[in-house]
Amino acid sequence: MNTTKKLNQFLCRAAPLTLTLIVLSACQSTAPATSSATAQYLLLGEVHDNSAGHKVRQEAIRQTLQQDKSMTMVLEQFDTDQQTALDEAQRVCGTADCLLQKLRKPGLQWQWPLYQPLIQLALDQKIPMIAGNLSREQARRVMKEGYGAVFDAATLKRWQLRDNGANNSPTDLQPHQTVLQMQQQEVIQAHCGQLPLSMAEGMAKAQMARDIVMADKLLQQPGRSILIAGNGHVRKDIGVAYWLRFAGAKPAYSHVYAESAIDAAAADAQTQISKQARPDPCAGLIINSKPKETP
Repeated sequence: MNTTKKLNQFLCRAAPLTLTLIVLSACQSTAPATSSATAQYLLLGEVHDNSAGHKVRQEAIRQTLQQDKSMTMVLEQFDTDQQTALDEAQRVCGTADCLLQKLRKPGLQWQWPLYQPLIQLALDQKIPMIAGNLSREQARRVMKEGYGAVFDAATLKRWQLRDNGANNSPTDLQPHQTVLQMQQQEVIQAHCGQLPLSMAEGMAKAQMARDIVMADKLLQQPGRSILIAGNGHVRKDIGVAYWLRFAGAKPAYSHVYAESAIDAAAADAQTQISKQARPDPCAGLIINSKPKETP
């Protein structure tokens, strides 16, 4: 029986009433199509600010590492240009607070207290942590200039990435055009349906570029690896798992921790977590007003 299934059964039987909201997901998780115990890559999602989801996922990771302490952890929360600093922090720091003091970047809005238990677990278990994300500046360049702004020619060829241009036909945009279109819709939805399509394309490409970088970091690891990233990144249909399949990698297991159900095809397993209290992000938001009608 795999670790996640054992955890789910334990939580459903033994969780006290006060923890019901936190562990609700474990009782409602869908059966995985790929085994987390045998997959080369465990892609574990999150709603970034949801404390309940972090707690449930943390326990699943703890039990996984009890079975396999040779794993590597790739994290969206650290940019690839921080790897040298991350390596040094792992060498000298015994606490998550020490590591985060050395790695924090000005302007990044991660809620670090939610990640401290995970980072401490990695430090205690000597699990190597790998920075897996593009920097904000790199993502902005992809939005404005396309993939070629951050990827060299060999990388563009390897992942078959092409930007729109005068010499591109619809066939030239394959094989990833469907993923791009789906990512555009996700971006528009995330911006309350108000984002112009012209802006959505650049933002979708930046999301895809991030996914490719994370996939590449996983592929570089010598053994089994865990990816810690947002739910959108770990999706099977358009996220990191898609790019791993495209690269012909060994099987990946995608597990989202979500506040509402997602399409079953998007993950091997999904855990429904209680909704985090937060202001309505769409309240008063105006990005793309409708054009005035002409008489």
